[in-house]
Amino acid sequence: LDQPVLLDELTDAFHSKENTGPGIDNIHYKALKHLSVSSLVILCRILNALWEQSLIPDIWRLSRIIGIPKKGSSKLRPISLANCIRKIVDTILNKILVHWLETNILPNNFYGFRSGRGALNAVRT
Repeated sequence: LDQPVLLDELTDAFHSKENTGPGIDNIHYKALKHLSVSSLVILCRILNALWEQSLIPDIWRLSRIIGIPKKGSSKLRPISLANCIRKIVDTILNKILVHWLETNILPNNFYGFRSGRGALNAVRT
């Protein structure tokens, strides 16, 4: 859990994301996906420095709230748009934590809410 984020993990996280709306910083996934390798290396170093120092940038705590019209109604459904870099970090941390839980905590015969496993797996064993 205390290993630095690797460039491959950062790149994989970028490519797993759709082009959704940006957060308050107005940085789109589309722009982030076009970063050069040297820029990704710098971003990776920055993210690792934040992780090592247990820092969360203040702007990552903020979201842009917009209203989406509900079908057949004049009411709006609020959605929250977080910054794309924050969502990338969330994706990387989630992957790291799930892997750690899968290998260190969860027993092999626990099937609920695990990727690639379901109730049928439990019945077959």
